[in-house]
Amino acid sequence: MARKQVPGWNNINLNKPDEYSSEFLVDGNRYANVTNVATGQRQLFLVSGFGGTPLTQRTLITSTTASGAITQGEGYDDFIRVYGQDKLINAEINNKKQSQFVISQASTASEKVDLAKTSQYQSSSGNTAPQQDSPGTNPAAAPTPGASTTVSQETIAAGQEAQQSVTRDISSEKSDEDLRYPINNVYQGDFIEIEMRTYQKSGFQTGTDTLTVTRMEDREYTRLRRIYLPIQSGIVDSISVDWGNGELNPITAQFANVAYGTLTQAGTGDGFAAAKTFGFGIQEVADKLLKGNGNADMQKLLVNYFTEQAVGTPGLLSRSIGGAINNNLELLFNGPTLRSFTFNFKLTPREPLEAQAIKKIIRVFKQGMSPQLSKSGLFLSAPNVFKLKYVYTGKGSLTEDHPYLNKIKVAALRDFSVNYTPDGNYMTYNGEGSMTQYDLSMTFGEIDPVYADDYTDKQGKEGMGW
Repeated sequence: MARKQVPGWNNINLNKPDEYSSEFLVDGNRYANVTNVATGQRQLFLVSGFGGTPLTQRTLITSTTASGAITQGEGYDDFIRVYGQDKLINAEINNKKQSQFVISQASTASEKVDLAKTSQYQSSSGNTAPQQDSPGTNPAAAPTPGASTTVSQETIAAGQEAQQSVTRDISSEKSDEDLRYPINNVYQGDFIEIEMRTYQKSGFQTGTDTLTVTRMEDREYTRLRRIYLPIQSGIVDSISVDWGNGELNPITAQFANVAYGTLTQAGTGDGFAAAKTFGFGIQEVADKLLKGNGNADMQKLLVNYFTEQAVGTPGLLSRSIGGAINNNLELLFNGPTLRSFTFNFKLTPREPLEAQAIKKIIRVFKQGMSPQLSKSGLFLSAPNVFKLKYVYTGKGSLTEDHPYLNKIKVAALRDFSVNYTPDGNYMTYNGEGSMTQYDLSMTFGEIDPVYADDYTDKQGKEGMGW
C-alpha cells in the first residue's frame, strides 16, 4: 500500500516504503532524519560527515527504537570528539520531534495506536516538527522559543508529557517535585543530582559520660525537591586539615606540669589534697627556678625573661647572651576544616518549556538558600540544605554514584549568582522574553567535616570515597 506523501519529506525508496527522510539544521550543523513510521525507529545522520567528505554523504550518529533503546552509529565517537555532548543532546531533541511529526502525518490509525504505547511516541499524533527552522528544511518545522507561529495546545501537552516521562525515568516522585535541564535528555549521559532537604537542628545527645552532636548525614529530614543538571567541566575536590604552630618554653612547661598533676589528682575526688599539692608544687617550682637549681643557663633565662615582662622590651635575652629561648616549636593538629564546592552551569533554553524549567530551577535555588522568617518575626529559621551526587549512567542505572568522582556530604548553599547576559549582550527570544542563556554559579559548603571513619562507613567504602 502506498504511503501518504508528506511535504518536505522524501518517501521514494520503493524497497522501504515505510521510511521517510528529511534534513534539518541545528547549531550550525545539517542533519538528516530517517524515520520508519510503522515501527517508530528513527536515525540521526550528520550530513557531509567529517572533513572534506561529499555534501551528499550522510554519517550515522545514533539509531533509536520506539522503546528508547539507542545504538551508536559509526560516526558517534567522532561526533562527540568534534562537537561534544551538548550538541548531540540538542540534535537528538530535534530529531525526535522530526520523527513525531512525520509519524503523526504518515502512520495509519492502527500504527498510531501501537506507537502511542511506547515511551518515545506516547503523543505522536499531536506533536509537530522541530522548533528550529532554516531554508530547505521541513516547512512544517515548529518555531524557536517565542516565535510568532502559534503552537497548538496538543503540542504543548505533548511536550509536557515528554518532560514528565523523562522525569519518571529517574525518579519515583511526582514530576512537579523534580526539575531537569535539559528537559528532554534523550542521551542520558552522566549528570549531577542536587536534592534539597529541610534543615534539621543538631540537638544534643546526652549520656552518662559524654555529650555528642548528631552528624547532619544521620539526621532525619524531609526531601523537598530534586534538580538534575549536566556535569560541567572544572570538577575539583580539595581536602585540608588545620595544623598550626605550637610553643612550650621551659618555664611554662614547669608550671604546666604542676597544674596537670593537680588536676589529675582532683579527678580522683580528693579536691582538698589536690589544692594543697598545687600550692606546694607552685612554691617548689618557683623556688627551683629562681635559685636556678644549680643551672646557670636557667638563672640567665629567668632573669632576662622576667625583665622583658616587667619593662615590656623583647629581645633582652638575645642582647645579653646572643640567643633566644627554646620554645620547642612544633606543628600541632588543631582540627579539621570544612570543604567548599563551586559549580558553574550554562543553561540554554531550546524551547518554551525548557525556558520555564530554567526559571523554576533558578527560583528554587534562590528561595531554598534564603532564611525563613518566623511568624512573630523574632527568629530566623535556617535555610534548606542540599545533598549533591554525581550519577553514573554507564551501567544503565540512573541512581548509581559515580565510581571515579568524589562524594559530597550534606551542604549549605552559601553563594548563588546568575549572569543573565553571559555573552555581554542583552538577548531574549521574541514573544517569550526568556534570555538566550543563563550562567549559574554556586558555592556549597559541607556542614560536617570529613573524618577517617567516613571512609569505612557504608557510603565511604564505595568508589572514590569522600
